[in-house]
Amino acid sequence: MTSTALLAFASTGLMLGPLIGLIGARLRSLHALVDGISLILVGGLCFVFVLPHVVGTLGVLGGGLVLAGAAAPSLAGRILHGRSWSFAVVALALVLHVLLDGAVLALVGHDSTLPWAIVVHRLPVGFALVFAARSSGKEAAFAVVVALIMMLVTIGGFLTGPSIVGWLPPSAPHAIEAVVAGVLLHVLFGSRAHKQHGGCTHEHHEHHEHHELANTSKRANVWAALGALSAGATIAVGTLIAGTEALEDDVLVFLRTLTILVVESAPALLLGYALAGFLPFLLTRSRMTSLKRGGRLLQSLRGVVFGLPLPVCSCGVLPLYTSLVRRGAPLAAAMAFFVATPELGLDAVLLSMPLLGTSLTVARIASAFAVALLVGILMSKIATSTNDAPEAVPIAPTPQKWTQRVESGLRFGFVEVFDHTMPWVGLGLLLAALAEPMFSHEVIGAIPQALQVPIAAIIGVPLYVCASGATPIAALALHKGLSAGAVIAFLIAGPATNMTTFGVLARLHGKRLALYFGLTVTGLAIIAGWVVDMLQIQVSGVAIEQNQVDGSWFSWLCVIALGAFCIASLFRQGPRGVLRQVFEPIHAH
Repeated sequence: MTSTALLAFASTGLMLGPLIGLIGARLRSLHALVDGISLILVGGLCFVFVLPHVVGTLGVLGGGLVLAGAAAPSLAGRILHGRSWSFAVVALALVLHVLLDGAVLALVGHDSTLPWAIVVHRLPVGFALVFAARSSGKEAAFAVVVALIMMLVTIGGFLTGPSIVGWLPPSAPHAIEAVVAGVLLHVLFGSRAHKQHGGCTHEHHEHHEHHELANTSKRANVWAALGALSAGATIAVGTLIAGTEALEDDVLVFLRTLTILVVESAPALLLGYALAGFLPFLLTRSRMTSLKRGGRLLQSLRGVVFGLPLPVCSCGVLPLYTSLVRRGAPLAAAMAFFVATPELGLDAVLLSMPLLGTSLTVARIASAFAVALLVGILMSKIATSTNDAPEAVPIAPTPQKWTQRVESGLRFGFVEVFDHTMPWVGLGLLLAALAEPMFSHEVIGAIPQALQVPIAAIIGVPLYVCASGATPIAALALHKGLSAGAVIAFLIAGPATNMTTFGVLARLHGKRLALYFGLTVTGLAIIAGWVVDMLQIQVSGVAIEQNQVDGSWFSWLCVIALGAFCIASLFRQGPRGVLRQVFEPIHAH
């Protein structure tokens, strides 16, 4: 096929996204279907193909350029006070991208797979235009006009390809690709706040209107899930047809690492969610009142023990902590509970066994236990609790029959907990797999071990990541040469501290305690990391650098079962609902 024919196919693919979006704006079901398709196409393009290649080629700089591209539209909108400027940044980045695409189509032979990759990825770029237009308050027809302009730019790049490529330095195309990937991620995740049929909320005074809205949301979630699954299947089948020889080496490394992590994690995750459904029924009101007995040490100890079996992530513990404070629980117990519950959840502990090894898992449990205990004691000495807390939600009665307990427990573990935490686990697995081609052993090994611990703790402070989601990231960092103590410091500081946590504590107890809480947790995490390094614990985590993916039939069976639960969750929440668990965790609960 000639280069001119490839240019025509690329232009057609670019126009399909806005045209389908224009039609879908008038049909709710089609709108939801297109939304699901475009989410996976844009996300799959970025996470599976673009990001591994960019970070593998440019390293940490590539990751920084991706973050810069993701932040640029929002910064433009805030600084220049207008959503139109945000759309302008998105459009400019995509115009530069299609200009280079046109140049590549003119220079690369038609027998290569690269021109076909350019043609295929034009469809998600067209959908990205629709997302960006809607997020700026513009009609879908406006995206069609911009797509026409981008078609002309592509033709211009095709005609002037040699001069464009000759003028650019060798690393410039990769840098532009990284920025564009960040912009696409902004478009993908930044439009989450807009009205979606699967996630919007309205107030209705009539019962039948509310019921009709609920049914509409469920139908939209189903259509969006069908679109997402069809797009995912298309990417998977296309990749299999193209074969491994058509993929970049960095993409192959990413896919191999992701597969290894998923196979190793699936059995532990299933066991964790199964146990998570039943342990909350062991907690009674009498055990709640026992938190008030004894001094600070005993109260803090009871708070840690009280929170140990609860399958609650970092975002889910916030309303529970508020409820404890509102009910008059002593601050030592409440604070210890606040730190221990997300740090020592069963799903995170069970996931640590295959990914971090037995020795480091024991060190993680011991360190988190000690940090939670000390935080409860220290914070109770300097804090003054206030009554400025939201009303507590009444506890639902526990079913009496064992059949009801089993049914309710399974529903809680594989529906409630799964829906809230699995998106975080998935994100952690993706980031861990992306870090494999980004970091080399030499980069991390060049940092003195004593400095690795505080750096890892400080990096974990602002991140909003649950303990389960942080575990694959920690396993990859450990594989890349990060010290065991630095891994422990990150695993303690990450789930326990984030900007939302500081906001909740400041509202309940004042900014002074929020500041002391952050400094105390970070300091104790650093001390715990140094202690672990001093003990020279033997580490035996998952082997990521093997050439082929191993796994027993049981592990692969667990992967299939986990995938089935993920699909069921996708149909319940819709793709937008899954994203809300990560980007709007408080509202998603």
